Amino acid sequence: MKYAILLLLVASLTSCSSAQALRPEQVGRQMFQAAGPTRAMENMQNTTPEQHAAAILEWSKAFEKSVGKSPDAVNLMLLMPKTGELYENGKFQPAKSSEMAGRMKSFSKEMREAWKEALSRFQSVDDINLIWFMVRQPAMFTGSTLKPNIADRQLKRLQSLPEDAVSRWEKVTETDKGPSALSLIEVDALFKNTVFQLGVFDAALPHAEKLVREFSKKQ
Repeated sequence: MKYAILLLLVASLTSCSSAQALRPEQVGRQMFQAAGPTRAMENMQNTTPEQHAAAILEWSKAFEKSVGKSPDAVNLMLLMPKTGELYENGKFQPAKSSEMAGRMKSFSKEMREAWKEALSRFQSVDDINLIWFMVRQPAMFTGSTLKPNIADRQLKRLQSLPEDAVSRWEKVTETDKGPSALSLIEVDALFKNTVFQLGVFDAALPHAEKLVREFSKKQ
């Protein structure tokens, strides 16, 4: 009996520890990181013409296969430095670029339409930008392979976001509402299952804003 009680006590303590909420400053840092602050000019300067040419060809083919069209070479060249996930310590990562291109082929027409409808609450997007947004949801993939259950969860999170919270985050990050909404759904601490936790967001926002200001000063 005593042994059973001890096991229950240990299980209870373990459960409480694992469920312990992050501090607002920790959530704020996750929000800042999810927003993907990038040094686009520096990234472009650190990418060789050969790397750009190879990546542009690969991405162009991936966009064509996914949505039947692709940005022209100039627009792709400008898009890539804004995709911070392709760079590590300022250096272009060809393997990561190929991985992102592979992700573009993962989405059914029905899935794209559901995401476009959810995003339309915040920002109208074309098919190309929609795909670019979706492949940048890291939790939805293992490498280039889509995880459908996580993709469904992320979509439900997007659908649950209040417009006021997205607008407030947009003002802090100085980006459009679409990217602002998509960065928020990456932060697990802001959700209980798929329901947005406004109180957690309110507490974390000042800390995230401070990090954004500090980053901007260094630009």
